[in-house]
Amino acid sequence: MKILESAGVSSAIFTAKFGKGALTLGSAGVFFNAIFGVGNLVWIGILAIVTVLDWISGIRAAKKDGTYTSEYGKNGIYRTLVMFILPVLGNFVDKALVTTVSINGYTLGVFFFLLTGGLIYHTLMSTAANFERAGWGRWVPIKVLESVASEIQAKTQRSEARKSDINSK
Repeated sequence: MKILESAGVSSAIFTAKFGKGALTLGSAGVFFNAIFGVGNLVWIGILAIVTVLDWISGIRAAKKDGTYTSEYGKNGIYRTLVMFILPVLGNFVDKALVTTVSINGYTLGVFFFLLTGGLIYHTLMSTAANFERAGWGRWVPIKVLESVASEIQAKTQRSEARKSDINSK
């Protein structure tokens, strides 16, 4: 305690505001570990980062081609919520069916990784297609753009259909 006091840390740590923050963040950590699984938060973080990239590139692409609308954005929020609920389901299925594999001391849930890995892959492909539509394709390897050509085509067709809907209103 004396070390903390001499460093001037105890007056910052032992306050009501710090205690409330610690309780809130500690509770959030326990909650996320419970629903996603201990050790899986790194993968949820990767999914979150890829999702943010997809949102940014998708918004930029939609603004570039004139199809950006708040209604379509609201639907994107619902899709994102479902994307983050699916790994929770995978974690619960793993717990219920005891479908885990231990590798190098880490316990990995089979269903969690099937769902989360699939979502990360799909979102990365969507992000690459959005990068191309947004005019940022030069930052994506050509092989990746070639592999997502059908996704680019589908997004372009969907964009054209939305543009027709927007212009007809």
